[in-house]
Amino acid sequence: MLLASFLVSTRESSPITWGHEAPLIQILALLLLTFCILSVGAQFATKLLLRKRLDAGDVVLFVALLLVIGQLSTLLSPEGRIVGNSPIGLQDVEIEGAMKALYGGDILGILTLGVAKISLLVSLRIITPIAWHRATIYAVWIFTIAWVLTGAFSIAFQCPSPKPWDVLDDGCIDIRSVRTYIAIVNILTDVALLIIPTIIIRSVQLTWRKRLTLLSGFWCRVGVIGATVAQLIYIRRLVFDERYLGNVWQVIVCDEVVYTTSIIVTCIPFLKPFLLSLESGFLRADDKVRRTDASLPGSSNHSSGWTSRYVKIRNQRNWGQFVELDTNVSRVSHD
Repeated sequence: MLLASFLVSTRESSPITWGHEAPLIQILALLLLTFCILSVGAQFATKLLLRKRLDAGDVVLFVALLLVIGQLSTLLSPEGRIVGNSPIGLQDVEIEGAMKALYGGDILGILTLGVAKISLLVSLRIITPIAWHRATIYAVWIFTIAWVLTGAFSIAFQCPSPKPWDVLDDGCIDIRSVRTYIAIVNILTDVALLIIPTIIIRSVQLTWRKRLTLLSGFWCRVGVIGATVAQLIYIRRLVFDERYLGNVWQVIVCDEVVYTTSIIVTCIPFLKPFLLSLESGFLRADDKVRRTDASLPGSSNHSSGWTSRYVKIRNQRNWGQFVELDTNVSRVSHD
């Protein structure tokens, strides 16, 4: 009810017209923030219900949620509420406040993207016990951190001190190129987050129906890639002149969609409909391996044939050795 009242009051007091798109930004920010909170809450509730605990990936995801709340709050703040409106008739102090809001939101935005990706990488790392899977995850992890640090640093020092937020200053770096770099690498890392779970799940001995069910949750990230492509198009069209504050609304809308959907699609593979389709225990595969495989740290059972009783993850290059090992382990169990 409170959300509906806010939307109605915003629509009535500030109609969305050409040159006055700020209300559209406000409405989308609030709606998308609500969807983010509900998605993260649903993931936490699902894991607590099925596993009775949260893992490290959930903690990182919660940090991403806090960051996106901060990012959207810059647009919902009094200073950010004029972003999307024509600067004609606005006072200099109002324009400067809006520029500061955009500046802070850009930094929080790239941090949100990076932390959301890392939360998924942490969850994938927990799931798979295969060494080269984890090596790939670590490589993408390091690449993501490097991208976040370079992007945030470039935004933080995009313009000369003491006004790094004033993108209309002639002394600023090529801001369009910086944002293009951030968007392109965002697409590349999202593609990696499509490929990695596909490889992992392809190696799991499940029916194709269950594989596709789980993969459909990860493949929802294609929507984020589409939103980033749209963001990239509008960034290339953006002109940094006196009308910037009013013309930037299309980029801001794309930003909001990219930031929030990055978190939402991270939650989808861990929601109840997807996890319930994995009755063979894929979610707990790594825990089972540690409990039953003597070669892994923390194992407690030296004779149980976990490969034949739980989830089999096939090493393509050593499949013959894997089958022989499975047979030997089973014989030990019978003895």
